[in-house]
Amino acid sequence: VLLDRWSRVRALAWANLARALLITLTAVATAVGASELAIFGSALVALGLNRLVLAALGASLPRTVPPDLLVSGNALAPTLGTVATVCGAGIGLALRGSLDAVGDAGPFAAAALGYLLAALATRSFAGDALGPDDVRSTDLAGRTSVEK
Repeated sequence: VLLDRWSRVRALAWANLARALLITLTAVATAVGASELAIFGSALVALGLNRLVLAALGASLPRTVPPDLLVSGNALAPTLGTVATVCGAGIGLALRGSLDAVGDAGPFAAAALGYLLAALATRSFAGDALGPDDVRSTDLAGRTSVEK
């Protein structure tokens, strides 16, 4: 429901910025030997934001794929996500092995950089490029307005 009211470009940008911040917090917590609650808590909230990102991408698919290829695009997107996850895990393991001085914080810092780059990539889209077509907002008096 929220993605039908919010700009999906803005939702993607803010979600990726929040994930970058949370994973940076996870990297710092790992580097300083903080409690497991801080490490796992920040990582789990960042992963939870992934659901918002996936929903925004799914809702935006009709604006990025021709109508006759929508079913194929819908099938291909999760597959590419899995491939990207496996590649990221491989890069994380390589970083962890090559950056012994920083230990587990290195892969987290690299992931935070990836999320930051994803947030910056959203700047290449116009604010309404991914929808929704019109945004209905209600003010405190209950009046509804439509923004295009």
